[in-house]
Amino acid sequence: MIRASGTTNLGAGLLEGIRQAEAYRGPDVLSRVILVSDGLANRGVTDAASLGKFAGRAAAEGIPVTTVGLGTDFGEDLLLAIAEEGQGVYYYVSEPEEVPGIVSQEMEGLARLVAENLTAVLDPDPVSSS
Repeated sequence: MIRASGTTNLGAGLLEGIRQAEAYRGPDVLSRVILVSDGLANRGVTDAASLGKFAGRAAAEGIPVTTVGLGTDFGEDLLLAIAEEGQGVYYYVSEPEEVPGIVSQEMEGLARLVAENLTAVLDPDPVSSS
């Protein structure tokens, strides 16, 4: 369970998500980090430029970073910057119950990506003659 305590170490959460995605990276694996936050970074790394660079490096390694702004008082500019640098998508949700729908959308996007680079080879005569 996640509890609000007044502080957000968004940078540490972002870096941990990227680390987890990197651990499972492989030629047949698609990865994406989905950062859900109020975007009010006030512990650790807090500036948009540095956080954007973290996301940009992950995207360059094939791990896009999507952000989800949660609540009514959140740092939209920061989350938007991270998503843009991370080549991901930015979403806003007002209620936590909306987050699973966002995750589903992102998963469906990954599933579509799997088939995007598909190549078909047709053999007009599959039976070889002897």
